[in-house]
Amino acid sequence: QWFVSNSEYIDLNVTSATWDFDDGSGDIESDYQPTNSVGYNKKHTFDEPGSYDVTFTVEYEEVREVRVKDLDDLVEEDYDNLITETNILIVQAETEDELLSMGADNIKLHLDSNGYSLNSFWKKNEPNTDDILDATFIETNIITDDFGVVIDTTYNGYYGDSLFYRGELEEVIYVAQYISSCESELEKKDFVVIGDEEGENDIPELFSFEDESDLNGEWVTQSQSIASEWAFHPAGNTVWEWTDKASNEGDASIMINRNQLVNGSIVEIISEPYDLTDFDTPALRFSWSGASASTNPLNELNVKYSVNCGKLWSTLGTVEASDCANAGLHTTTFIPESNDWDTIVMTKSGLNNDNVMFKFEYEVNGSSNNFYLDNIVIGDEEDLLELKNLVTYRLSLFPNPSIGEPTISVENLDEMNIQVNLVNILGVEVARLFNGEVEGDYLQLNNIDWPKQLEKGIYFVTVVSNGNIITSEKFIFNK
Repeated sequence: QWFVSNSEYIDLNVTSATWDFDDGSGDIESDYQPTNSVGYNKKHTFDEPGSYDVTFTVEYEEVREVRVKDLDDLVEEDYDNLITETNILIVQAETEDELLSMGADNIKLHLDSNGYSLNSFWKKNEPNTDDILDATFIETNIITDDFGVVIDTTYNGYYGDSLFYRGELEEVIYVAQYISSCESELEKKDFVVIGDEEGENDIPELFSFEDESDLNGEWVTQSQSIASEWAFHPAGNTVWEWTDKASNEGDASIMINRNQLVNGSIVEIISEPYDLTDFDTPALRFSWSGASASTNPLNELNVKYSVNCGKLWSTLGTVEASDCANAGLHTTTFIPESNDWDTIVMTKSGLNNDNVMFKFEYEVNGSSNNFYLDNIVIGDEEDLLELKNLVTYRLSLFPNPSIGEPTISVENLDEMNIQVNLVNILGVEVARLFNGEVEGDYLQLNNIDWPKQLEKGIYFVTVVSNGNIITSEKFIFNK
């Protein structure tokens, strides 16, 4: 596995760049020097399964400079290097003696052709001597004849008070350099997770994070940037954190805090490997709740799995940005109520393996409110669907997206008393499409009382029973 540092500091005089992979191999020097596009990097192989912290350390020399005109002005004499800079300054004065008193040489007399005044005295027909510049054909006045014809009168001379002297003055600057040895270190906790070659047979029924230690127990958290860069001084990290302020069941869950969002970052939790071959259809079930900070939610939750100890990851499913903000817009700190939670079951044929790891990736693409995750269950799809009666309710919309009123159907309702509501992205009910008892197991809504002035945008059709949302579906209206 390759590890690459950020190349931001490649212009420093680096004396050492080392990696510590937390596996007993100690400090290892980088193999390659950085280029303009790639920083210090190192390839490393981990021999044993586990969770490893990775530390990158760079030692470099920092040069501090003090510039003086007089060596006596140096307070500290133990400098590491002394550089002498010589500059030639151009100086001028009204008299030659002034320049000589400064120590100037190569002094010449110059004429400022625009520098004369009303009281100037005119030196007519004076020869151009002493290297006086532009001392000939200076226009002094304009004369017109009786017919209005302009006559330009010029003279070979100059105004006496328009002369000045210009010379060169040597300036010496002493640059004292003081070299300090510096070190910068960055550690990333649980940056590498290596699973066992064979998963465990004992599958826990439920991960509900009731204990704070569960977060970095069987599920390990880590954070990285989307661009996979290694930075010396990151602005901060988005992290999964344990909370006892909200839960879908029990007393606790894990969350992404809105105050710790770092745009462009991905924060992960990764499971241990499990043997899922005993299940007919292995699946993953979890519950989540989130809210947006604007009408344009951007952050999403990606669920992945690996069958080769985390070397490669395949997508199991995605909770899109609009669904991650399932509780709508909240301008204050969001703490979900019981009806703010959604639950989903995800499965793929690739899960039928004896070494399966799961990973949840929360991808930060913009501002958001808090996001919560709870009740992660690994098991057989049929059993997981039966939990919380997920198999009971099926909602579909057609067509979706739509430019008009879609057909809405709900299955397996078993003569329930329900409401079917149209809700906007802010969680505000726009219209009640149905309210009453369902005759039989199936409900189809056509020619319903659809809102007449519905604006183009994203909405949700929700099915509510006994005050709880039992199923919902995103609806895109393209008027």
